[in-house]
Amino acid sequence: MFVFNTYSSLLLPAVIQCLLFALLVAIRYRAESRPSDLFLALILFVTGIKLSFWMLGFAGWYDSHNALTTFMFYFPFSSYLLAGPLIFFYFRSLTNGSFKLTRKDWPHLILPVLFFCLITGKFALDFLFYYPFPSTPDFQYGTRGPLAEADKSTVVTLCGFISFFLYLWLILKTFPDYRKYVAENFSDTANLNFSWLRNMLFALFGGVFILFAFKILEVINGGITYKTDWYSYAALAVISYYICINGYYIQPRPLYQLEYQAIPPVAPSVVEPSKQNEDDKQWLQAINLLMETAKPYLRPELSLMDLAEMLGTNKTVLSRVINQVHQQNFNDYINSYRVSQVIAQISSGKYRQLTLLGIAYDCGFNSKATFNRAFKKATGVTPQQYIRQYKET
Repeated sequence: MFVFNTYSSLLLPAVIQCLLFALLVAIRYRAESRPSDLFLALILFVTGIKLSFWMLGFAGWYDSHNALTTFMFYFPFSSYLLAGPLIFFYFRSLTNGSFKLTRKDWPHLILPVLFFCLITGKFALDFLFYYPFPSTPDFQYGTRGPLAEADKSTVVTLCGFISFFLYLWLILKTFPDYRKYVAENFSDTANLNFSWLRNMLFALFGGVFILFAFKILEVINGGITYKTDWYSYAALAVISYYICINGYYIQPRPLYQLEYQAIPPVAPSVVEPSKQNEDDKQWLQAINLLMETAKPYLRPELSLMDLAEMLGTNKTVLSRVINQVHQQNFNDYINSYRVSQVIAQISSGKYRQLTLLGIAYDCGFNSKATFNRAFKKATGVTPQQYIRQYKET
C-alpha cells in the first residue's frame, strides 16, 4: 500500500536517489576498498531513511493501523545521533588513506551505540511486556506500545541536533590545519583542498538546521501540523540531490599518501643547533643539486615523500630544511621552481608556439587556478601581465 499524493510523491524521488547512490557508493567501496566510501554510503543511507519517514507517513503507512503502522513507530528513522559521527569519520577517512577505527575512536561510538540500544530496547520492552496493545487511539489502535516514540522524544532529538552541530564545528575547525598539512606535503593541491567537501557539509548543515528550526517551532507552539513539518523535509530533499551528486561524482582520485592526523605528531628528539645547522646545509646542497639536475618539480603530483625518497632521507628532515632555510612550505617551494621554468620558457619565446596554459602544464602545473595563483605570488603580477611587460621591454 502506497498512496501517491503531492506530499509523498515529491519526496519519493529524493528517497530513491539517496538509497540508489548509497548502493552505488557501497559497491565502489567493495571494489576499491576506500574507507571513505563506506562512510559516505552510510551518510546517504541515513539521509534517505530520514526522508522516507515523512514520505511513508503521507503515503498512508502511519494511518493504515496494521503492521505498516507498527513499522513506522519502531524503525530507526530519526537517526540524528548517527549523523555527526558519520560525517566526522568520513572526513577522517578522506584525509588519511590508511584510516581505521581504533580504540581512540571509541568515544565517538557512544552515541550511535546508545541510539541502537534505545531502538532495540523500546521494541523488546513493548513487545515483551505490553503486547498485545490496546485498540485505543493512544496506542494507535493496537499498533504501538507506550515506548514506541522514545527515540523521537524532544530530549533525544535535541541531543542529536547538538551532536551533529558539534561534529560539524569540529570538522570545519580542522580544515585550516588540513590545508597547512597539504601545502607542506604536496605540490599539486588543487584536488586535495576538499572545498567540495566543505560545501557539502554546509549543505548538510542547512538541511539539518531547517529540521532543527521546525523542531524549535514545534516546542514553542506546543506542536505543528504534519503538513507544516513536511516543508522541512522538502527542503532536505532538495539538498539531498546536491549531497548525492557532489559526494559521488566529485571525489578526489585516491591518494594513498594522504596521512593527515588531527592530533599533532610527537616532537622529534632534540639535536644540538650546530650539528643540526651543519646537517641542514648538507641537505640543502643535496636538494638544490637534485632540483637543478633531475628537475623533479616537472612531475605534477610530486609529493614531499617522493622527494624524500629520491634523496634517501625522511619527510621530517626535508620539511625542516625547506621551512627553515627557504622560509617556504613544500608547495610554495616546488611551485617557485615551476614559475622560474615558465619564465624561462617565456624568455625563450616559446609562448609564440604554445598557449600560456600549455607552457604551465609542461612546467609541472596541473591546474590553471594553481598556476595563476603561484605565478602572481612569486612575481607580483599575473602571467598575462608578465607577458605584456616582457613584450614591451
